[in-house]
Amino acid sequence: MAERAIVGSSAAGTPAASASPSSLSSSACPKSHWQQIGNLLLYTAAGVRGSEKIAGFDIDGCIITTKSGKVFPTAPDYWKILFSEIQPRLASLLKKGHKDVFFTNQMGIAKVHRPVNWAPGQKKDFSCSDRLFALNLGLQFHTPEEYFLRWRSAPYSLPAFDPRKLDSRGRLYDPPSASFTNNQTDVIVAVGFPGSGKSTFFHSHIVPKGYVYINRDTLGSWQSCVAACERALTEGRSVAVDNTNPDPALRKRCGQSNRYPMSLFSFLSITGAGQAQ
Repeated sequence: MAERAIVGSSAAGTPAASASPSSLSSSACPKSHWQQIGNLLLYTAAGVRGSEKIAGFDIDGCIITTKSGKVFPTAPDYWKILFSEIQPRLASLLKKGHKDVFFTNQMGIAKVHRPVNWAPGQKKDFSCSDRLFALNLGLQFHTPEEYFLRWRSAPYSLPAFDPRKLDSRGRLYDPPSASFTNNQTDVIVAVGFPGSGKSTFFHSHIVPKGYVYINRDTLGSWQSCVAACERALTEGRSVAVDNTNPDPALRKRCGQSNRYPMSLFSFLSITGAGQAQ
């Protein structure tokens, strides 16, 4: 079996994994190029070789930081390597047969960084989302200071809710004869925090029943969502609206002013908004 171990992390701890002691025999990438795989953009530099040993790192707050210490850069070259120890450590990984992989999300989504003058034993990170990500993948975890500067492990606390302890065989309905859907044209609207499980639930239990799936992330605006609802309902097709939907007025529009039965599926995150996101 592959031995996996985190060898890097972001400011909050995005992991990096070492997958196997043996590396793939692969020719070097002849030319630097970009690939798009779904919503993922992948850049491979010329000379990179495939390997079963992957060392993955978040970029911002782990490998680089802004020159001024501000949260966001103001120009493409407005950055510097976070620690002088980083480059030799990465080079060492390459010599040992690892493929260094860097992750970033530059879509304008704000990130939670550690407080000023943070240090293990003094202050904790605001978020442990990256640590939870590593935990979900079964990987070890290191902060940048732990891995590159060899600091002792930083204090942290995990949320009280642990999904690994849930019984995957538990029933979805109570009573068992109940159903999420019915036989007439209707509208099901999800309400809940981002990341609380709405999309997964809808794709697993609602869409397979023949419901038209409507999502603002895909359509771009609430007006487009309402228009899509109207088209589907006019055709006699039931609709599942998967957004956060906090606004009662918008929820009402999706049901064409109560002309069709509407059910609200409220996803109450027992993890809290922070962990759900």
